Amino acid sequence: MSEITDKTCAACTSDICLTEKCLVCTLCKESYHALCVSIDVANLSKSQIKSWLCPTCTSKRPKGDNSNTPIRVPAKENVTVRKQRGNNASTAAASASNSAASAVTNCNRCMTKEDLTAAIRKELQDSLSVQIKSSIKDCLATQLRDIQSEMNDIKESIKFSSDKFEEFKSEVMSFKKTMQTIQKENENLRCTISTLHQRINQLEQLSRVANLEIQCVPEYKSENPTNIVQQLSKVIDCEIQDNDLVFCSRISKANPQSSRPRSLLVKFQSPRQRDAYLTAATKYNKEHPTDKLNTSHLGIACEKKANVYVVEHLTPEIKSLHAAARQKARELGYKYAWVRNGRVYLRKTESSEYLYVRDVEFLKTLNS
Repeated sequence: MSEITDKTCAACTSDICLTEKCLVCTLCKESYHALCVSIDVANLSKSQIKSWLCPTCTSKRPKGDNSNTPIRVPAKENVTVRKQRGNNASTAAASASNSAASAVTNCNRCMTKEDLTAAIRKELQDSLSVQIKSSIKDCLATQLRDIQSEMNDIKESIKFSSDKFEEFKSEVMSFKKTMQTIQKENENLRCTISTLHQRINQLEQLSRVANLEIQCVPEYKSENPTNIVQQLSKVIDCEIQDNDLVFCSRISKANPQSSRPRSLLVKFQSPRQRDAYLTAATKYNKEHPTDKLNTSHLGIACEKKANVYVVEHLTPEIKSLHAAARQKARELGYKYAWVRNGRVYLRKTESSEYLYVRDVEFLKTLNS
């Protein structure tokens, strides 16, 4: 706290601190706070401070007197005058205090340094707060304008993307419908191709209806295929003449890497002659289970007798189907797998019914 002097303000009757600015009346020697008499001491010169008169003394001074000389009072009246002067000073100080109250908020009690600092700080804070709020408001307004502009750009971009997406979606739907149509057409074409393929295979097999294959006959450079066929016909008791044969020759292998000799292809004049020859060969093998047709029956000398097979001349597809049917028969324990007139059959036992194998898919359906 500031140190208090022995002086008392004649206006507010409060003690005057050393740190507070005050004025002393030249005539009555009463002390006053500069704030109580509404005077800024900083704007006064030293001579003006030394010749300053309080409001009471100023009011008693004759008008037009610029000498600052107090009114002379007789000696007997000094005491009375001094009392009246004190009363008048009090009245003047009160009126000065009342006039200062309109300009100063705290006039009943002088402000300390800490109070003044707090007031200044509060005023600064209020001013800065207003300025900061205004600055923030302007900054936010600018930022909001930028954000609004960016949002508009984003909306336009989203709208553009949405339009493109809808366009792309419609194209995809169109492509999907086209794809479905193509798939249906593809399935129909597959069915048509499969049907045509089967018909072509049947026609190809019909073109071989008068043909036979004689397999596993050893090859020789000087061999005569017609003599081999005729020699075999004598063994199976189904003799044929030269004019019964249309064509007789070796055919190429399906697998060039196979060690088996090339088969003999025999084309007869009619399917009936082919069937008679095939039936005779099958009958001979059944009647001679221990001595089936082999190279010794053809008069061919070999280190080891090799079986000779007389079969129908099948298309490559039917041959593959026959091979798959025989493999499936071994897996499921079927006893018989054979070909008759270009068709593949299976039979599990002698008393069971035969099964016509149309394609490989049919073999996949067999379980036991």
